[in-house]
Amino acid sequence: TLFRSDKRKLTFKGLRKEISLEELVRSEVMDEVTAQRLQDGLTSIEEVSLSLMKFLEGTSCIAGVYVEASKERFSIYQAMKKGIIRPGTAFELLEAQAATGYVIDPIKGLKLAVEDAVRMGIVGAEFKDKLLAAERAVTGYKDPYSGKLVSLFQAMKKGLILKDHGIRLLEAQIATGGIIDPDRKS
Repeated sequence: TLFRSDKRKLTFKGLRKEISLEELVRSEVMDEVTAQRLQDGLTSIEEVSLSLMKFLEGTSCIAGVYVEASKERFSIYQAMKKGIIRPGTAFELLEAQAATGYVIDPIKGLKLAVEDAVRMGIVGAEFKDKLLAAERAVTGYKDPYSGKLVSLFQAMKKGLILKDHGIRLLEAQIATGGIIDPDRKS
């Protein structure tokens, strides 16, 4: 096999946890030649991480609103409160952020879990429940029958979430770097 137990355990920083070299090869994010070069010390984790960044961390969502006339930046929620964008638009943008793992504070450059974003006022409490539901696209949905966490796609198949809602969350994930498996957080 490609990986021998006497070799060091190589991991990469993923969206919410470390991802092993084996997981990256198994999911076909990394080819076996690159994995072997890493194992043999012919290339570094840093070098490979750069080429895999969009798979490991995704690409960015729309983080906020920039008003050209005043040169001001606002979080999506702030822009909604100031009447710059409509509540429906704000919700869809925030939902897309939550579905990819984080709510973004463009002013401080922070990526926050929904609970933290609400606590810090980046998002209003009126959006909390719906954004937590969207965040489960990353953290997983609890199957009420088995008690296990299932992916967004599995939740759609089992009827745990509405198909239209699930498709919207999947589209947000794909647009920002790929579908996230809550079991692997990758």
